[in-house]
Amino acid sequence: MGATVGTLLILELAFRSFSHAVPLAPVEQLQRATVTFPPGRAVGPCRAEESQPLGALVRSSPFTDIVYELKPDLDTCFQGGHVRTNHAGFRAGREYAVAKRSGTLRILGLGDSLMFGQGVSDEETYANKIEQQLPQILHRSVEFMNLAVPGYNTAIEAGVLQHRGMRYHPDVIVLHWCGNDFAVPYFLSQSATPPSLHQSALLAWLRQGLLKKQETQLPFGVRAWGDLVETPSAFINYAPDPAEIPDAYHWMIGFKGVTHALERIRALTVPAHIPVIVVANHFYNVYRPPWVLKQAFTNRGFTVVMVDHPKEHWLNAKDAHLNALGHDAHAKKIMEALVQLHVPTD
Repeated sequence: MGATVGTLLILELAFRSFSHAVPLAPVEQLQRATVTFPPGRAVGPCRAEESQPLGALVRSSPFTDIVYELKPDLDTCFQGGHVRTNHAGFRAGREYAVAKRSGTLRILGLGDSLMFGQGVSDEETYANKIEQQLPQILHRSVEFMNLAVPGYNTAIEAGVLQHRGMRYHPDVIVLHWCGNDFAVPYFLSQSATPPSLHQSALLAWLRQGLLKKQETQLPFGVRAWGDLVETPSAFINYAPDPAEIPDAYHWMIGFKGVTHALERIRALTVPAHIPVIVVANHFYNVYRPPWVLKQAFTNRGFTVVMVDHPKEHWLNAKDAHLNALGHDAHAKKIMEALVQLHVPTD
């Protein structure tokens, strides 16, 4: 008995020691990202060894509901792609005036790493492709302002629209939704936070291992236990483990967090008569159950555009972020939706 207790105590101390070697807590990570010097200017094609971590590209946001944002005036490499940000701090190789030029169709993009274009260069993103190609269809100038940032969820995107986007008086909103919008950015998770004296590190590790055996991991962070993806009530009540997310971010997680954000977006866009196009991919579990999440979009008057992406559109076999071909497909689908909205032409 004594030997067993002694062994368990040694294991507890070992796991507790290991837990102290994990990454910094969320607030500390944001503070470190904010003071990290901007990465150096990219020269020529981006090589793998030149790629900067996301922490070097972002800083804390002055708005608590946005949490973090891209640093302005970047010219660097990220995940193999050439990334520039303008003086306003969103991905673009140009500046956009707050006052819109007469006759210009202004599209505002809200999203995460998929709209941002993780893994591709500025000119390959679907936002840039639309800005370059849509004028030939509508016979008017087009601006696609890409306010997407890797890791954002719907709740943060609603904050971006309120605090940063609406001042540009957009004509159309494009919201790119994906499965991890139920959760918080990975570096805001506190699952790696060292256990307190009231929680066993060993038991926490065993519990985490058990959950991993029970869960089904869907693309981009949607976790489903048992029949979650088939049962509407389970889907609506789904949320990441609150114990792994700091209290300050609980309001933005799960299906309730998403629908709260959609209501916020609707409250901003309806009075201004701004249509919203929601872009989602079939493998993001949007219609399993067949109607629950899609209905959350359509009930608010949003247009839903579904886009299939075969693996040929992925960056590689293990990374389902879109390559240039995938961004082409996305651009075409969104431009079709914009034309169907009967956006006026000059």
